[in-house]
Amino acid sequence: MPVMNQTTSERETAHARIKGLIALGEITADLPISERSLSQRLGIGRTPVREAIKSLAEARILDVVPMRGTFLRQPSIDEVREIGKGRKALCSIGIRLSVRDRSSVIWGTRPRGELPRRTFPPPS
Repeated sequence: MPVMNQTTSERETAHARIKGLIALGEITADLPISERSLSQRLGIGRTPVREAIKSLAEARILDVVPMRGTFLRQPSIDEVREIGKGRKALCSIGIRLSVRDRSSVIWGTRPRGELPRRTFPPPS
């Protein structure tokens, strides 16, 4: 059993570190991802790296293209639109909640102690 836990831990480590490389822009969509080079770069065996790549492909972060390689997945235009709609909805909810909380303090319908006090620099 300890070997299984170690492999699982290494797979999770590889998964997190590969996502970190993607977030930092060190893995790009134009070049194939090599298990061997990732394994060497991360200092982790190829099996956990392969499992992490498989997991990221299942999560639709990577695309595995037979006979070509594994690439960072590019979202479709429709997916980008959906993300934009989601962001817009979240922003509008945040604004409404902020205004509601702020106005309840201003109009005295909520005790002042419930919201954190913010200090702003004096106007120059």
